[in-house]
Amino acid sequence: MSKTRSEIGRANKKKGAYGQTLSAKFWKQELGGEIKSTPRSGAWWNFPGDLLAWNNIIADKWIIEVKYGKTAVPKRIKDLVEKLRDDADGKDYWLELIDPRGKTYIILDRKVFAKLLVELQGWRKNNREQGAGEINKKAS
Repeated sequence: MSKTRSEIGRANKKKGAYGQTLSAKFWKQELGGEIKSTPRSGAWWNFPGDLLAWNNIIADKWIIEVKYGKTAVPKRIKDLVEKLRDDADGKDYWLELIDPRGKTYIILDRKVFAKLLVELQGWRKNNREQGAGEINKKAS
């Protein structure tokens, strides 16, 4: 018995919504604030991306697209990342993919990226507080 197109589409929507929910929970835990999946992957209200972030977190300036499933990452990329992880011997790492036509992409572990975002968020917060302190000193 084969599935109809609408059954296949419904399964894909559920799979995508599940991946978005997992991702939103991870980023909310790591960065704080509010992160939720957009209704119907943003198509309903023409939102860009799959996740919305707000409440003064660093991710609210980003468009976040989530791909979930066995084929979300090509096997060649998985193999390269796994080899790099083994060779890194516990150090953080990234994979840089350079297209000769001018596009370059960076792939790194999500937890490492989260750590960098948390550090950047703290740095921005400290700079804002220092900037406010400087303005208050000048006003006095």
